[in-house]
Amino acid sequence: PTGNSQRHRKIFEFGRELKAIPALAEAPLSELKPIVQRWHKRALAHIRTKPFEESWFDFCEGWEKVKFAKGEEPMAKIVARAKKAEIPEIAEQYDQPLLQLLVAVCREQQRESGDEPFFLSSRTVEEYLGVNHVTAWRWLRGLQHDGILKLVQTGTQAGHKASRYRYLAEL
Repeated sequence: PTGNSQRHRKIFEFGRELKAIPALAEAPLSELKPIVQRWHKRALAHIRTKPFEESWFDFCEGWEKVKFAKGEEPMAKIVARAKKAEIPEIAEQYDQPLLQLLVAVCREQQRESGDEPFFLSSRTVEEYLGVNHVTAWRWLRGLQHDGILKLVQTGTQAGHKASRYRYLAEL
């Protein structure tokens, strides 16, 4: 971390980096503790939560939740799958191919997330589908109005958290 209020997120990102190292990807937590201790020692100057145990417990929680190692581009894979798959029947009501693709991307994200809601931001839609982020935001709102998506949790710009959605149409 380079400043306050970054520790929790940075610990999760550190976990993603460790998952990218084949020798550590499936390592038991007991083997990772000394590595996390070194990370914590280096981060001490920049974090307000000083006790190691707080960082360690956060790491343990995050380690279990890492779905994609650093360097994996889950969204690129999801978009590629959505492009190869048939457009969902519910998306055929829309004239714009990119909006139809957005519905397919949401379906693929829900498939990937199982029963859990998935994260998606208008900036991510902009990056992967090439539409302006304001248009992406309007489309995501429109899909909610049409009963295709349900907003489960609103994202935060300050916390760099994407909104969480649930795809309601047939998977």
